[in-house]
Amino acid sequence: LQGTLYDADAKLDLTAMRMARVNVAKLDAYPDAKRIIFAPTSKPKYTVTVFTDIDCGYCRKMHSHIAEYNERGIQVDYLFFPRSGPGTPSFNKAVSVWCAADQKKAFTAAKSGVDPQPLQCDNPIAEEFQLGMQVGVDGTPAVFAPDGSKIGGYLTPDQLQAQLEQQKASLDLATKSEQRLKKLLEVNGVNQSDYDIAVNQVNTLSAAIKITEALIDKTVVKAA
Repeated sequence: LQGTLYDADAKLDLTAMRMARVNVAKLDAYPDAKRIIFAPTSKPKYTVTVFTDIDCGYCRKMHSHIAEYNERGIQVDYLFFPRSGPGTPSFNKAVSVWCAADQKKAFTAAKSGVDPQPLQCDNPIAEEFQLGMQVGVDGTPAVFAPDGSKIGGYLTPDQLQAQLEQQKASLDLATKSEQRLKKLLEVNGVNQSDYDIAVNQVNTLSAAIKITEALIDKTVVKAA
């Protein structure tokens, strides 16, 4: 069978959930030392991983909002994904940015259209390109939420914040539904299957929130 497996009763995309679990394991294992990180000045509320291409127009547009993402408590961890592949001008620009003395300054300058000074050094660009293909990147920017789900390409600060807040809102709603069904189950007002579905929703969303909080705690430890 091919296609997406969907639980109609629970309104869950089971294929997407499975892929998110696989992706988060790979992304979470990738070290901070190989990322270019733009973090808020205070403790971040959320952390997203963004695969980016120096020459991608929407990637440049997204980075133009970096200060506002940070102001909203969103940390952006960049990984390189030069769409044209190894040995191309975009790939070489990514290498040059990585090898710059001030990576963040070189990154921002490149995103504004300034070609970086050609540099060579040990770098993770090819490794990040391969990681991107493994987690299903098919265009840039590719934005991944803390739970490993791909939540979009270019997202404005409003859109990105809304996507991230939706995780917590969904958990609150699922928790209330589970509590209501538990009371009904006690008086035989609902069957066990319906209650189990509600519990599964709560557990799934709780796991996503725990991943978010773990990544935030890791960031705070790293910055301390």
